[in-house]
Amino acid sequence: MTSARKTALGDLALCAAVAAGAAVLLIGAAGLPPPRFDPLGSAALPRGLAVIMLAFAAWIALGAVRRLARPGMAETPPADLDTATTTETTANPLRGVIVFAALVAFVAALDIFRLPLVVAATGFMVITGLVIAGPSLRSGVIYGLFGFALSALLTWVMSSFLYVSFG
Repeated sequence: MTSARKTALGDLALCAAVAAGAAVLLIGAAGLPPPRFDPLGSAALPRGLAVIMLAFAAWIALGAVRRLARPGMAETPPADLDTATTTETTANPLRGVIVFAALVAFVAALDIFRLPLVVAATGFMVITGLVIAGPSLRSGVIYGLFGFALSALLTWVMSSFLYVSFG
């Protein structure tokens, strides 16, 4: 089995797991009581999250099916192809550990230290961006600006439309 085929099958397995998680969210949201005061109610967030998860899973699954349907997606690689040259990068488990630690620090910054969302989210985005894209000034600036803009927009939407204060 080629690495491209393994990747496509892994993507399909991930999409199935995400779809199962979205189904759990939708089933759980169905049992929540209807809203009495606010227009959206408590079921809006899990339903919205489930729809977003399903949309992204469908997008990834479509790409995986296209890759599997390509002609030339043989079971075994050609004999003259060196498998060592086809691997661009190797997986580094330390990256995952650092991103997980950054996530824990992000939640702690919001919950324990009561940092504003804009500050905590911008720092989280910078750290994860530098870990994933590689340490460079350009990556730090791009991910910092993206994190700032995203968290500022989220803070504005939550406070203006849903009347939830992050401060």
